[in-house]
Amino acid sequence: MLQRIGRARKQVMLMLRLLSTKADAVKALMKRVVAGDDTTALYMGDIQDHVLTMLQNLTYYDKTLARAHSNYLAQISIEITQSNERMNNVVAKLTIVASVMVPLNLITGLWGMNVKVPGQDIESKSWFYLIVSGMAVFVVTLLVWIRRGGLL
Repeated sequence: MLQRIGRARKQVMLMLRLLSTKADAVKALMKRVVAGDDTTALYMGDIQDHVLTMLQNLTYYDKTLARAHSNYLAQISIEITQSNERMNNVVAKLTIVASVMVPLNLITGLWGMNVKVPGQDIESKSWFYLIVSGMAVFVVTLLVWIRRGGLL
């Protein structure tokens, strides 16, 4: 659309440039050619009126295209800003998810290693439930803290 507006403005400016001298040329021609011939003077006056009307129309179209060009650029700028804002919101939410998941991954990774860990020799599952509940408390605390900060 921007290219179409640019091409139209280019054509309007070309026609304005070509037509701007024609009104003066017709006026000068009317003075020299039309001495006493009323019919020719009438036609030449009509031609001059048409040239002036076309010049006014071209000036109007140029102003309209200039406004359309600036309005279109403003609309594109607004849409880009909105798109960036949506993308920033998505990135912020992904960052929050990563901030919650990385510490949990670290904890589970440590207990998945082939080393001695607390509660390994005890037959009850109390250590397992203690670790899982600690991770849940960590997640809830982190989410509450993030929500209070206005990030979520």
